Amino acid sequence: MPLNFSKNPITVNFCIDYRYDSLGTDFLNAIGLDQNYYLATTAGASLPFGYKKYCSKKCCSDCCNPNNCDIKLLKKSLVKNIDITESLSDIKDIYLINHQDCGAFKAYLECSGYPDSLGDNNAKEIKINEDVLKYSKEYLKCKYPNKNIYLGLIDINGTVADYIPELNKWELVYTGSGTNTIGLWWNYTF
Repeated sequence: MPLNFSKNPITVNFCIDYRYDSLGTDFLNAIGLDQNYYLATTAGASLPFGYKKYCSKKCCSDCCNPNNCDIKLLKKSLVKNIDITESLSDIKDIYLINHQDCGAFKAYLECSGYPDSLGDNNAKEIKINEDVLKYSKEYLKCKYPNKNIYLGLIDINGTVADYIPELNKWELVYTGSGTNTIGLWWNYTF
């Protein structure tokens, strides 16, 4: 199982989307992290960390969105949040959790083909999140080489899968209580 956190508090990076507040909290509590994590939130969750590299691989220009200064500010803020959590606790683990149907992905990754509507193309959405999460991990490993970086993706049912880069695969870590058949992980074969 990929969730092998230290006993120390961890830093969780999550999106600001209100639809996922209680789903994310339910998940974190269910895996035993209740009141043992620092929650850093920003639009797009891991997007600010993986944005530039993802865009440079997909687009001809520097980045997909000409207003990429916003992403730089979000990235700087997230780094500051992680630095602050390190000053408060001995942080060993950082957990990046993206979510299905992310408005920031739609706004900032215009060239990616990210689905316009919930459930339009789950396979494409999973792949885009996978790429952004992998690039985010690369960035964080350079900035924080002694930290364990975990990569997750939650769907509209609250179901969470983690991406395991070493195995190049997704692994189910939690089944949410929702029953919406357009959830990313509803019919996914792990």
